[in-house]
Amino acid sequence: MKPFQIIDHTADLRLRASGHDLEELFGNAALGLAAIFVADAPLIKRPGNPEKVCLAAEVTEILLVTFLNEILTRSQTNKKLYTRAKILRLSEKSIDAQIFGVPISGFDRDVKAVSYHNGAIETKRGILTVQLVVDI
Repeated sequence: MKPFQIIDHTADLRLRASGHDLEELFGNAALGLAAIFVADAPLIKRPGNPEKVCLAAEVTEILLVTFLNEILTRSQTNKKLYTRAKILRLSEKSIDAQIFGVPISGFDRDVKAVSYHNGAIETKRGILTVQLVVDI
């Protein structure tokens, strides 16, 4: 199982993330988003300082997209690359997490948003997978 994969898409990118459970899926999706910002993101081992994220949504897929867009907003606002997410509490409708960001001078890509388009979480052979469109 690959934790995430970035797939070219017309005028955008697709991010496919996988995990054995929701916590791993959310964490791998966050790492995939970081890799869209900076190609070498998975290689950055500096832990960064934790920042708390508490969000709620009506369904898990919307919660995931909201979580990733929160990371995106903080990345651009704080000029940080968030390379790790520690899930403190996660249900189908809410998340409490810590995200760990390291200061960065610039991004490889300008990411506008993570989209809900075709963002259904699927389960196959015990692995959760989601594919999201990332507007660049």
